[in-house]
Formats: sequence, structure tokens, C-alpha cells
Amino acid sequence: MSCLPVLIMEDEIHLLRLFSMALQRSGYQVYEASTISIARQLILNMTFAVFIADMRMGNERGIDLLNEQLERLQANLTKILVVSAESAFEKPCLELGVEMFLTKPVTPFGVIQILHSMFSPTMAGTLPIQ
Repeated sequence: MSCLPVLIMEDEIHLLRLFSMALQRSGYQVYEASTISIARQLILNMTFAVFIADMRMGNERGIDLLNEQLERLQANLTKILVVSAESAFEKPCLELGVEMFLTKPVTPFGVIQILHSMFSPTMAGTLPIQ
């Protein structure tokens, strides 16, 4: 599981850094995007095991990027985990086929547990989400 590339798209810099540090300490290779344009460039130029996406990015919407890049992400077998304060995005995200939608607040530990369960069949479903 170590060194799996993870892209985190979050416009709140303190949350971006908090999740980034926690994932790095858990052995993930983390790429940060504080804007949709940065996330778009990374998605176009790299392949990620996981894309952790916020849905409200300043005046832009993360779901628009998902709609735009979904085919590429799915072709690369990228798992998509949405973490958003706006539960109104849950249904459209799940209809797109994202693996999981979490409503903020979410702890870094909870996200790490989810990622571990996504990539370790023996752990799937055995850890409580916090």
C-alpha cells in the first residue's frame, strides 16, 4: 500500500496540509491541489490511485471537474473519494460513480481507514469509520 499516489483537491489550505501530512505519514505519495486548475493539470499529466476531492472550491465546483475528467480517472482506475461540507452534492457524485461521499467534518484518520479498506481486501469492512 505504501507509495500509492493520492491527489487531494481542497481549497482550505489548513485542511489540505493536515490531510496531506497524515496521508504521507501513512505511506501515501501525496499531491496537493488548492485550485481546480491545479487539479486538472495534475490529472491530465499523472495517474493517481485515489482522488480526494472537495466539491466547493472557492467560486468553482469540484463536480464540474469530476464531470470533465471522469472518463480519464476511470480509465486510470482512480478511486474517487469526495469530502464535502455540502451534502447536496452527494447524489450527483454517487450517480457519477464515485466510490464514497463523506460529509465534513471528516478526520484524516477516518480517510486513512477508508483508503486502507479500499486497497486491502482483508481489511475491508473491519474498521469503524471515525
